Amino acid sequence: MNVWVNEHDMGHLAGCHLILIMDVFEHAFVTDYGLKRNDYIEAFFEAIHWEEIENRYELALSDTVLANDLQVNAKKRRER
Repeated sequence: MNVWVNEHDMGHLAGCHLILIMDVFEHAFVTDYGLKRNDYIEAFFEAIHWEEIENRYELALSDTVLANDLQVNAKKRRER
């Protein structure tokens, strides 16, 4: 899921697995990059440890499968 959060106090995704987060509000890059937002984004992507991202993605998938299995099993118990 790709989400745009316009405000720092609204739009947070409770219960989601955070796999990769990039903050592009000015406070995140102005000190080091001035107004060169594109340079900040390029540096961000160059610094990503993709193996860790893959691990987080796999964990999110496995937790989703587990949650779905738990829901199916609970439904089966209710139907008995």
